[in-house]
Amino acid sequence: MISGADSGTGSSEQFSETRDRVTRVIADALAEVESTPGEEAAFAQASWLVETLRHATITTGAVRLKLAVRIQESGRLSLSQLGQRIGVSKARAAEMIQAAKRKDSP
Repeated sequence: MISGADSGTGSSEQFSETRDRVTRVIADALAEVESTPGEEAAFAQASWLVETLRHATITTGAVRLKLAVRIQESGRLSLSQLGQRIGVSKARAAEMIQAAKRKDSP
């Protein structure tokens, strides 16, 4: 189940509305897949949905990495401070910064 609950990050009203729409659309797509007659047709639809969500997850993850770097740099934060600011452990903050730097390397 996808939660539409705000994670306490101070999201804007516009993003809150977008998040709610995305949540509804995904729920609707899943319901359509489950009600599609014919297992092969339903499987094809589910496969498309999985691939689409996989791409969205990868893209969003890359954005998060870039934002973590920007937050750290703009605040001149240690890894511990960054972790506290974004709600992850110091070790996870370090992993995120390293991953972002690897992605930016030629």
